[in-house]
Amino acid sequence: MTKKKKLLIVSVSAGAGHVQAARAIEETAKAQYEKEYIVEYVDLMDYVSPALKKAIVDAYGFIIKNAPNVWQYIYKKTDNADRLKRTDSLMKRVNQLTARRFYTLLDSFQPDHIVCTHSFPAQVVQQSKNREHHYIPISLVVTDYGWHSYWILQDISNYFVATEKMKWEMMYHKIPTPVYVTGIPVRPVFFEKKSTEQLKKKYNISLKEKVILVLSGGQGLGASDEVVKYIDSHNAFDGARVIVVAGSNKILFNKLKKLEDKMKHIHLGVVGWTEDMDEYMRMADVIVSKPGGSTTSECMVLQKPLIAMNPIPGQEECNAFHIVEHDFGYRAGSIEDLLYYIEKVFKQKPKVFGDKKRIAAEEILKIINKNLD
Repeated sequence: MTKKKKLLIVSVSAGAGHVQAARAIEETAKAQYEKEYIVEYVDLMDYVSPALKKAIVDAYGFIIKNAPNVWQYIYKKTDNADRLKRTDSLMKRVNQLTARRFYTLLDSFQPDHIVCTHSFPAQVVQQSKNREHHYIPISLVVTDYGWHSYWILQDISNYFVATEKMKWEMMYHKIPTPVYVTGIPVRPVFFEKKSTEQLKKKYNISLKEKVILVLSGGQGLGASDEVVKYIDSHNAFDGARVIVVAGSNKILFNKLKKLEDKMKHIHLGVVGWTEDMDEYMRMADVIVSKPGGSTTSECMVLQKPLIAMNPIPGQEECNAFHIVEHDFGYRAGSIEDLLYYIEKVFKQKPKVFGDKKRIAAEEILKIINKNLD
């Protein structure tokens, strides 16, 4: 009997997109490669010191919400491989001190291959004092529609990217690692067949109601309460159903709940953290959201028009550009833009947004499986 290979999938929970991409690969591997792999998924943030975890996650959320210009400055300044190299020695010492539990996991699990949906875990592996860790093949899955220098690492086995343009950029910068254009991994549930009519009945929504889905990202960073007020102020959406997903942000959730009985033109429904995101997205006639890489890809799979609003400077601006460039939706630069594009979607004839043919997680695993043979 052939011994099973061990596949370790690692994400970082600074933003929900990295986690969703990792879960997509994990779920696909467990469903399709049960005989070949022992699959383990971990969030690196669960293996570093609690102080560092809180610092990274809280600082990221605070900057994105309160000082996006600071994040834009950091993003642009670090988009330089030579500049990033200057911090390597410092980051190496920090990583070795804070990730000891993760190194213990590597010793006990002994993976044959590691798939990372963020560059940080790959750096941690490569900076280990244990030289045996350096021989573990690593694949990097880029989870946005734009390229950045922080993904550039030495001795990576494979890069998996979303577009031909990103591959071209990597070739232009003479990155020697094989680069595969697969798209961004989306969880298998998004490829299942589900009836929109049955879902509307499940959630007590009239079949005739237009549905606007407003998303705020996993951390609930968007000003969804203000967006809802503006949508309700526009009588062109009279009788529409607006579903808002607040994610893990309890403050935002409570703000939205207080608005439910105050709406004049729309029917408002508020959802907190949910594992049924695909069902809410399937019912939507239009989706309003920050354009995270995973959200953008999920809309493409379900062929739902996405109106990108308040993108995080840097990576999400690249995603918004991709959406507009390929006619997968629109980018709203103001509330007036948002109302205009929602109305436009409601009035236009049904059209195809996105491409549901490509299943990125399957393509990624096929390539990795060949490498492990």
